[in-house]
Amino acid sequence: MFEYKTKKQKEFDNVNINGDVGDITEYTTSLFNLAIELKASDIHIEPTRDYVLIRLRESGDFIYVDKIAHDEYAKLLSRLKIMSSLRIDEKQKPQD
Repeated sequence: MFEYKTKKQKEFDNVNINGDVGDITEYTTSLFNLAIELKASDIHIEPTRDYVLIRLRESGDFIYVDKIAHDEYAKLLSRLKIMSSLRIDEKQKPQD
């Protein structure tokens, strides 16, 4: 699912935005599986003006794994909230 992985942001800047990640449950599971496989300490999901950047931290270095459209980010965020037993309708207040 994640065909392009690099430590270099310049190489990743030219990667097309993934406008359709498909089944969000499978996408999220694949993201977590990749993080486990790489023994990543963090998953970073960083919204930018044009897309959402997904990176993993491996041994202190960032591994760039995907760029997704903002519509797909909304689905991913909802899926992560469901997995965490958080309210998906709450967007303004922190949830512990």
